[in-house]
Amino acid sequence: MYDYVSIAGPLARDRYLDAGIFTASDVDQGRLVMMGDTFVQSMPWIKPARITDTAPVIFYSPTWEGYGSEADNYSSVAGLRGFMAVLKAARALDLHRVVVKPHPYLGMLRPAMVREFISGIRLLRRSGLQVAVALRNASLQLRFGCHTQLSRLTTIEEDESAPVAVALALCDISGMEAIFLKQRIRHMVLARESDVPRGLETIYDHKSIMSHQDPETAVMDYLNGADDTDAAHRKMVFGWQNPELEGMSASSARRWIIDYVRRDPFWSRSKSV
Repeated sequence: MYDYVSIAGPLARDRYLDAGIFTASDVDQGRLVMMGDTFVQSMPWIKPARITDTAPVIFYSPTWEGYGSEADNYSSVAGLRGFMAVLKAARALDLHRVVVKPHPYLGMLRPAMVREFISGIRLLRRSGLQVAVALRNASLQLRFGCHTQLSRLTTIEEDESAPVAVALALCDISGMEAIFLKQRIRHMVLARESDVPRGLETIYDHKSIMSHQDPETAVMDYLNGADDTDAAHRKMVFGWQNPELEGMSASSARRWIIDYVRRDPFWSRSKSV
């Protein structure tokens, strides 16, 4: 269907091969173009916390309920599982501020998710944490529910000029993982044992919080080796077709791939064989 497919790196490449969508020959001849984090969204209003930052936060970014059956629902909002992990992580790190950034679709298909999200915010506030919710781009249902059901709601402007220092982020299996990897923000993934992506089992052993695990213990174990774990994770997720791409700006990388496709390295070679 496509002449070329831009992918982030080795993990995506292996998934295409395992699914039989492309062949090893396609890869060798450059039909899958590894572009690293070039096309990964950035969130410039958050940054990794440094020693000099005062009052860093726990950042929680739950995903939405997904289409289809419960098997497609990776959200940790259900049952307040993610909120409980946030609470325990905050206690383990002696942090008192939490920023919650919900997925833009959260609650659009299952209204009960809005109610559980609101219950989770209440749980964190009752526990003495200072909670701010980032509602830009949130679903209308979720914004309405938060503003009408939460008294003294604190919202946060996603201000790039004053980025929030994140000591630890918690997310679900979602695109947020790539964003945190790109921005070098330490993060852990809330997952069920049955949901661990193929190829990432070893990584998740060190940076996930499974439903049966004690979050406080998991957090401290991850932080003890976070730099090495995240470096290995980035190496699996991001790769580059050409070594010079890694140091390029996004605009230069886009020009590179346009030129690459114009030169047509795969199909030109195929025609000549």
